[in-house]
Amino acid sequence: MRNKVILKAPVYTTPLIFIAVNIVVISFFFSFNDIDVPIKPAAKWAVQRIYEIGPIKSSINYIRSSIGLPSLQRILDWIKFYEKDYKVVAIVEGIYYTNDGKPTERLEEVKKQLEKAVEWKEKQQLEKAVEWKEKQVKETEVFPPCNSEWHKDSGGRVWCTTKSGGINREWVGVPRRLFNSATKSYRCACVKNFGPPLASPGSKGNRGDLDNPSLKEYDDCSPTANSCKIHNN
Repeated sequence: MRNKVILKAPVYTTPLIFIAVNIVVISFFFSFNDIDVPIKPAAKWAVQRIYEIGPIKSSINYIRSSIGLPSLQRILDWIKFYEKDYKVVAIVEGIYYTNDGKPTERLEEVKKQLEKAVEWKEKQQLEKAVEWKEKQVKETEVFPPCNSEWHKDSGGRVWCTTKSGGINREWVGVPRRLFNSATKSYRCACVKNFGPPLASPGSKGNRGDLDNPSLKEYDDCSPTANSCKIHNN
């Protein structure tokens, strides 16, 4: 069982705070993943100065298991977060740096892993962007945008046709407000109001997509109308 230490955090110089924060964050991360983290004398001194604790007597341990790319990316994110506002004032001698501050072969290996983590993140972002685009295209086919017009004095109007939104189809649909959970906003969509729903292939029914929970009717507009007036607020 680990010894518990009560930490106190008085305000010291920015460099000391930076060192301590890095140690605490990385130590917490590794301990959460059951990995030992190296703490050398200089780092121990910084922790002692910041948190006013006694000498650290634990033996020096190094990472003993591999870290996945997502975990490496999270470490990179933390480093970038703190490097925006703080300067690196010291390095720790050990497995990654020599006693004269030069990087070791092990550090070069870690850098290669970090590069892979960056590539992994970029790939993830690209895949998400493609997935989002495909989802938007599919949504537009199911809920085509309405035609719309706006006049300063009389307000606006939205309406549906078999070609509204640039989507050619056999049905006209009725105007509804469609909620976008990503942008937290509404847009006008032409909604199929008969037969089985398009949003749920294989489902049965005769109301089309009218019962979709993301839809709202326009105020002061007939639920069956193909055109709705938008009043000035």
